[in-house]
Amino acid sequence: DIDSPLTAIYQQTVFTAETNSVTARNFQGTVKQTMDLAEQEGIPISIDICGHYLVIATDNGFVKGWDISRRESRQYISPKNISESLPDTSLVTSVKVNCNGTKIAIQLKKANEEPDSRLLIWYVEQDILLGYDFSAGQTIQPISDNDMDYEDLITGCFVNPESRNGMEAAAAAVEQSNSEDVSRRYPKEVLWDPLDPRLLVVQASPLSVDIADKSHIKKPTPQGVFRTKSNAEKRPELDDRIASDYVIISSVII
Repeated sequence: DIDSPLTAIYQQTVFTAETNSVTARNFQGTVKQTMDLAEQEGIPISIDICGHYLVIATDNGFVKGWDISRRESRQYISPKNISESLPDTSLVTSVKVNCNGTKIAIQLKKANEEPDSRLLIWYVEQDILLGYDFSAGQTIQPISDNDMDYEDLITGCFVNPESRNGMEAAAAAVEQSNSEDVSRRYPKEVLWDPLDPRLLVVQASPLSVDIADKSHIKKPTPQGVFRTKSNAEKRPELDDRIASDYVIISSVII
């Protein structure tokens, strides 16, 4: 018997994430392959399969991925420590890979266990992180370990750089229309389309009132006193929203 809460199935193979490895078995339980994790990478906390790509996240913030289309799975990306790339102490909680393995959606939580309102997308080929902050309703600036400036990073991601202006304009328009719809929320569930590698669906759930209020900077009055909302000005209750957008690389992410 295998006791693992992290299980994923691809064709006739069951993948289980265990303490220091990912194990592939047939339906009878026979081990077909074991993919070991280095000690510093930590213990798996999330596993996902889309297309013929498998990804995991660990409690130390590492993300690893394998191409499982062949008899022997092979690692197709170098392990990345997402936690080290973040400017704060947020922790990785879940990863979802798109159908061609080029983008990995990463969900986070804060060090105090509160949900993090940001959703990160790791563009594997360019090795950069872009993201969207649902609480603020705005795109996160690119995070990269590459020695390239912002413009070089973005322009280098377009197959046809001349198309950048039009794509950015369209993306900016969609971001503006979406910002009010999903503001003061966090990405609760994430799902990539099984056929279109650009299409991402997100369940955006309301943050608690206390957390949501922290995301809005209070503006000072002319006397320098910060305004606070009275009980009569409390925001209406929020419900869940489903956001379905194309993820393209530009100065914004939609």
